[in-house]
Amino acid sequence: MKTTRIIGIVIIVIVIIAAVVGLWVGGGGTNSPASQASAASSTVAAFGKTLQQVSLLAPNASSTIASTYAPYVDPSLLKQWEANPQSAPGRVVSSPWPDHIQIDSVTPQGSGYVVDGKLIFMTSDNTAHGGNAGTTPIVAQLLQENGSWMIIAFQGQKQH
Repeated sequence: MKTTRIIGIVIIVIVIIAAVVGLWVGGGGTNSPASQASAASSTVAAFGKTLQQVSLLAPNASSTIASTYAPYVDPSLLKQWEANPQSAPGRVVSSPWPDHIQIDSVTPQGSGYVVDGKLIFMTSDNTAHGGNAGTTPIVAQLLQENGSWMIIAFQGQKQH
């Protein structure tokens, strides 16, 4: 009886050790550098899809910037853009419009990441027939805040 109990305990200990080693060697799931870089990249990609929703010349540009970009942009950068909407990325003319950000690279920097990519502009003709109306390089710097990756600096978007 004691031998069976000891063998059971040894098996449980081995399973626990194997699980811990698997997490350590496998990168620890959502806290691994690869998954963190992917999450930072996803933040920039999702932010890029919102750019066409913000008309920088509209009378309510500041409030639209605040509500649309808040899930992706650090509050201090958001306040700068609200104070000066022309310094923010967004839609300047009806066509071409900023459609999305194509991610080219994600590089660790300090406790955050730098994402390099291209802002892709589209027109109705591009939407119907393919291609794009041009690209502009972007660089976004991100830090993790309260479990989410937030853009703390953004360079790019010179509208055509």
